[in-house]
Amino acid sequence: MERVPLRPFTQAELNQASVPTWLDDLWTGGDAPHIETPTVGRQAHAERIVAGGFPAAVARAPHRRHAWLEDYVAALVTRDVPDLVDIRRPDLLPALLRHLAAGSGGMIALRPIAQALAVDEKTIRTYVRLLELLHLVVSVPAWRPGTAARAVRVPRVLVEDAGLLTHLLDADAARIAADETVTGHAYESWVAAELARLLPHTQTNPCMRHWRSHHGDEVDILLEDRRGWLIAIEIKAGATRSDGASTFDPWQRVAESARSTST
Repeated sequence: MERVPLRPFTQAELNQASVPTWLDDLWTGGDAPHIETPTVGRQAHAERIVAGGFPAAVARAPHRRHAWLEDYVAALVTRDVPDLVDIRRPDLLPALLRHLAAGSGGMIALRPIAQALAVDEKTIRTYVRLLELLHLVVSVPAWRPGTAARAVRVPRVLVEDAGLLTHLLDADAARIAADETVTGHAYESWVAAELARLLPHTQTNPCMRHWRSHHGDEVDILLEDRRGWLIAIEIKAGATRSDGASTFDPWQRVAESARSTST
């Protein structure tokens, strides 16, 4: 038996295109993806981010989209949650979702959220897992080189649909493009969630991880296949890249950790 989750559409699905082949080509030594006519500028991407991946929401005008997303979350809480589990405080789920949206894409400390919502941390952890089952959030586990203990093992949590994320942040496309306090969260969550939905449809179907050391070095996304091979992905909202040595230091440290574990 195979379970097929109903998740927001990917950009490929919204454009009625197939799964990008470069996601498999990378593992076989193929060329890195090259876009002939890239969409340049934050504003162009911001419009896609706020639209999200729910076809019913994408088809609506912005003010109607917000109403649809609000009703969608309410319907999940009142209709789907009782079918999954009996919880004491279903009313906490929308508030918890907003807290998670505020730190989407990062490693979120659950204790302050528990204190803010006046419940224990164990309850919050259980409710986060419930939001995962509802495909409202995605948890990206930390990568560990064997049993090494130097990497921080807290998962990253992100709101799965970018449109829902921006709705929860009360941000429109103009703010996503210009406000640095939300730009990073929005772009990183959008790309990571897009990968999370695409990867199961590839031939390789790698695991998606993240890596962060106790010293603050980090790699946004690590893809790991069944052989233990790794591909590192850095997510940037800017149109230009930095080629300084420090940019690739975390990648080098991950590679060294992987080699030391396999030898």
